[in-house]
Amino acid sequence: MPDIYRIVRPPTVVVTADGKQEQPSRAREIAERAIRLIPGDVLVIYASIRAIFAPSDMARLAEDAVAYYVINWVLPIGCLVLTALLRIWGTPRPGATLKDVQWPVVLIASAAYCGWLLSQGGPLLGFSSVDSRIGMALLFLFGALPPFIYSGSKQ
Repeated sequence: MPDIYRIVRPPTVVVTADGKQEQPSRAREIAERAIRLIPGDVLVIYASIRAIFAPSDMARLAEDAVAYYVINWVLPIGCLVLTALLRIWGTPRPGATLKDVQWPVVLIASAAYCGWLLSQGGPLLGFSSVDSRIGMALLFLFGALPPFIYSGSKQ
């Protein structure tokens, strides 16, 4: 399988269509990396399963033990594990071992998922009363800072 989630350092010089050489935009670089943090598959799975199990009146969630357990524990933790597994599976080169996995990317993507979940008002490890602004701050933090901390592998 190709290394679909692998983050590689961008070239130091970009050649434009008219043949000029220029430096790549740092803002574009940050945006491209932030978009690739959380696999979209995980977000779709989370939203779909939550829609299936969520009662029409969320105030009545505690009355349905199965829905409460799935929405508060199974779904958030399962999607966090899925985020990590997809990053572990998608960052090494084909035929590589676990040594080639970009572990900082796995950790950053997992933290970004947690920030996204909290920003949506979703529960994380049973904490559902966390202010969504904290989640938005975490999401911003893990969308803006990682490119400065980890710039990807050389290949």
